[in-house]
Amino acid sequence: VAVVVAVARRRAGEGECESPGGVAEHRLDHHATTALHVADDLVARMADEDISVYERATIAKNLGKIGGERVVAAVSEAADHPDTRVRANALESFSYLAQRGRAFGGEATVSLLRLRQHDSHPRVKVNATLALYFIFGRQQEQCLGFLRDLQASTDDGERVSARTAIEVFHLEKDVRVAEHILVTQLIHVLF
Repeated sequence: VAVVVAVARRRAGEGECESPGGVAEHRLDHHATTALHVADDLVARMADEDISVYERATIAKNLGKIGGERVVAAVSEAADHPDTRVRANALESFSYLAQRGRAFGGEATVSLLRLRQHDSHPRVKVNATLALYFIFGRQQEQCLGFLRDLQASTDDGERVSARTAIEVFHLEKDVRVAEHILVTQLIHVLF
């Protein structure tokens, strides 16, 4: 988008368009409209019961990258899907929405995410926790504690999922998480 604006402004300065903002504004409007159309198409595709689980999981994840009120219902529905990949990707979608300051569905979404923190699959648990973490801000103590507990779990899947999330989202910079990582590693070395 920034490139489109820069090119339009440069052309406007060279007399290639009528007004300095005209082409840029048109292209920005077109970009926003295109994103809404893509979101609508993906939401419609999610409603199709004949799509594969892989396609549904991919769409669920990418809807969060596009954002907008229209996607929240589809992503929420995907968060209840029987397949783990679909649920995990839908919850990851809420992280994308929250990180970009976009609408995420309010209290209904928060309730769904809290419920999914107790899912049977570690990746779903971690993605629900990360979404809550980004919704409530980086200092959300409850979410950090939940990640620490998962990392200290005896379940290999929970430990790996939590450690991966901590590394990917650079949460190790948070002193409390970093301290817990160190203590957990020492305990594993000693015992």
